[in-house]
Amino acid sequence: MQRYDSDEDGKLSYWELSNLFLPVGQEARNAVLERKSQKQDGLSKEGTNLVREFLNQAVNLEHIHKIRRETEFTQFNPSLLFA
Repeated sequence: MQRYDSDEDGKLSYWELSNLFLPVGQEARNAVLERKSQKQDGLSKEGTNLVREFLNQAVNLEHIHKIRRETEFTQFNPSLLFA
């Protein structure tokens, strides 16, 4: 989760968590930020479960990428560059 912890305090703030769900492109990001909320009571139970599943998948994906990078680095053989 270090990738999403912009202030590197070991915790995700509300802004950092919200940023996970925003599009990268500025135009799309602005469109999402300008929307009005249609639900005043927070997320539904289904919405909460979807957010939880999304975050679990994001953490799993980061873990898989970390393992893959470490594996590729340890399997790298410089002598193959000059073969």
